[in-house]
Order: sequence, then structure tokens, then C-alpha cells
Amino acid sequence: MSKHESISFIDFTANFNTEEKCRQRLFQIRWPNGFVCPRCKNKKYYPIKRGNLYQCTSCCYQASVTAGTVMDRSRIPLTKWFWAIYMVSTDKRGCSATVLHNKLEISYKTAWYLLKRIQMAMMERDWDYMLSGTVEVDDVFFGSADEGGKRGRGTDKTQVIVGLSLNEKGRPLYLKMESVNDLTKTSVGNFTSMNIVSGSTISTDAYSSYKHLRDEDYDHKPKKYNPKDDSEHLK
Repeated sequence: MSKHESISFIDFTANFNTEEKCRQRLFQIRWPNGFVCPRCKNKKYYPIKRGNLYQCTSCCYQASVTAGTVMDRSRIPLTKWFWAIYMVSTDKRGCSATVLHNKLEISYKTAWYLLKRIQMAMMERDWDYMLSGTVEVDDVFFGSADEGGKRGRGTDKTQVIVGLSLNEKGRPLYLKMESVNDLTKTSVGNFTSMNIVSGSTISTDAYSSYKHLRDEDYDHKPKKYNPKDDSEHLK
């Protein structure tokens, strides 16, 4: 998968400070090789600025540059949408509805609406993303065990399988997590097939449920870890 494009605050301000600039950017994304009518495939059109529409000169179909996006059927200015998306996607600490409300000078209700739609789109994108290259896979536990419950992999805490892709220098890139009822061959296999590209190198500890990965289309590299040495654990 290609790396995400990055843009500085100054460049973003210059590139998307008007409705027309935002509209043109959406046009380029939707029709990178020029307008094509979704209905009749005609390539000629004329713009209808109200509603961000482009009408086909042949069948009069009106195509929207925001259709299928978080901005679809919204009356909020495109500049506000673009700023909200930029702020939410670049703030590693998390961007709240209150911040959007203050920075964009919009009502809190509108800010909350923007934030929820953007977060949902980001979550759906994460669901579709597949880890690749070198991937560390491990299991962790969340929550509190019942009184007198077992510890470790026999615990009654919530069990989660984690996959972490690494770059060429061994630094974290992307993370995928999934709650499971147990850590069996089947649950591990389901997680890897749904989240890791075939042919990737998978690093795990030597737990038996991971052993089947060598029979799948992965380069499985298990390793025994010393439980007394935290620096050797998968992170």
C-alpha cells in the first residue's frame, strides 16, 4: 500500500482556502482523467456550483463531487469540511468536537456531527487496510479477571490479538487489533487472513496456536522469549 501523502499547515492553508479550490480537488479525485458521466459515459459537462454538481451535456445527469464521501448531502461549506478532516487526521492527541467548535467557529452540534462522520470514515478505512511486510503478532489481555481467576493465557480477561507492521528500520507503522474468545489455531488463522497480506513475514512467540502459520502463505519466524526479560517481548 502506498504511503499517506502529507501536507504542511502552510500548504494546506494556501491550497484549500476557498470553496472553489476544495471543489476542484474533489473533482480531481473523483475524475483523475477528466469528467466521465456515471450514466452515459459522456465526457462533456457544465458545472452547477450550487450543490457541487456537474451536469452531463448528453443525458443531463447531475453528478456530485461529494457523493459517497463524508460530505455527501451536507450543507456545511467544503472549506469547513476540509479543515475538520485536516485537524482530525493530523492531531495525534485526538481532536475533540469542542476544538472543532472553537477553531472553525461553528456550533457544537455541527462540530460533533463533523467529528463523528470523519471518525467513522477513518475507522472504515482501517477495517479495509491490510498489514504487510514484516508483521509482529501477539496476544494481550484487557480488563480485570474474576476473583481467583487464572493468570496468563488461561485468564478470563478479554483476549485480543494484535498485529503490528514494521518499516525497514524495525519501527512501528500500522496496528490492527481484534477481540477473540480464545487463542486457537482457528482464531489466529482468521485474524491473519483478514488482516495480513499473504507472503508477509510474521514474527511471534513460540505458542502452539501460532505454529500453523508456517503452513500458510506466510514466512513465519517464531521465537522463544524469556518471560523475565521484558525487552525481549513483542511490543
